[in-house]
Amino acid sequence: MSRDIFIELISIGQELIRGERVNSHVRWLSQVLWKQGIQVTRHTTVSDSIGDIQEALLAALKRVDLILLTGGLGDTPDDVTRQALLNLPCTSVSKPLSNRLGSAVPLCLSIGSKKIWALPGPSIEMQTIFVEQVLVQLIELSPKKVSHSMTISIAFHREVELIGWMKLMQQRYPWLEWGVYPRLNFLSLVLRGDRSLHEVEHEIQQKFATFWFPDPRIEEALVRILEERHLTLALAESCSGGLIASRLASLPGVSAVFLGGIVAYSNQLKIDLLKVSIPLLRDKGAVSEACVAAMLEGLFALTSCDVAIGVSGIAGPTGATAHSPVGTVVVGIAKRGDWAVIRRFQAPVQERSEISAWSAETALLGLWRKLAHPDRDVYR
Repeated sequence: MSRDIFIELISIGQELIRGERVNSHVRWLSQVLWKQGIQVTRHTTVSDSIGDIQEALLAALKRVDLILLTGGLGDTPDDVTRQALLNLPCTSVSKPLSNRLGSAVPLCLSIGSKKIWALPGPSIEMQTIFVEQVLVQLIELSPKKVSHSMTISIAFHREVELIGWMKLMQQRYPWLEWGVYPRLNFLSLVLRGDRSLHEVEHEIQQKFATFWFPDPRIEEALVRILEERHLTLALAESCSGGLIASRLASLPGVSAVFLGGIVAYSNQLKIDLLKVSIPLLRDKGAVSEACVAAMLEGLFALTSCDVAIGVSGIAGPTGATAHSPVGTVVVGIAKRGDWAVIRRFQAPVQERSEISAWSAETALLGLWRKLAHPDRDVYR
């Protein structure tokens, strides 16, 4: 088959329609399919209704030759995908599929020259069947071309700052497909193409010499540099509420460099655990450079860590003062017996959860950049 092939993904489940569950299937499937040169042209989500499923299928069959469904193959009364499929006109089972991890039986159907695969909803079952049985069939259909992809992240830059540069890059590399994904305090660039990306990668690294890292998540970049430098890290979190620790703990093998953290949310815990003085809290306040400096000192006294992060702020909606409005955040990073960088920020977000997340991301980015580029201003 020499031409490009296209596929649509249809997800089935009332829980997806109601927003009770995040549809992680489409992300995983789209990534795997793209790497094989198969273009996903549409994601559709429908309820557990025979009529809705058949309507979505018939519409998709007018657009593409390949369809992949997930969900609704179990034994409960609301699992009606099999019935909806087998009642379509001119449908025949073209190739048996098996499920070694569950009871739901997957299907591979043909309608003329078009194919439909229906896989169970549980992720481990869906992914296993897809990789072991469906992907082989799709590779046989797909054109034999090599796809390249990579992710490069740019710290402390906004999308608007890159527009002019990206237009020039698109003129130079018209075959390159770009995806720009803004995070709270950095951008992730996802590059795809049917040619080598080495030249493009080098140009981006030259342009953003002290800001780029080759990961979609800053915690991955930070842990890697901690491992390379044989450094250990501990945390003193207040307004970030343990988010920094959670992000680090999600990485396998992180215990080699991450000792742990203290969520000293109240002033009393700052006093009891981190030995922040009562006069300091009275005179300077918990959201101050002096308090965060004391939190870092307390962390070094309490643990054997080599580097530390301290964060305090006002996530709101209450607690603001004339001097410290909602979104005021103080971030401190330090290396034992060496340097400390403590900065006061006004977070560019307003929601409580976003302020906490922004604080965590800013702290992780700051420590990574200080370690990776020690001679540069951390946040510029």
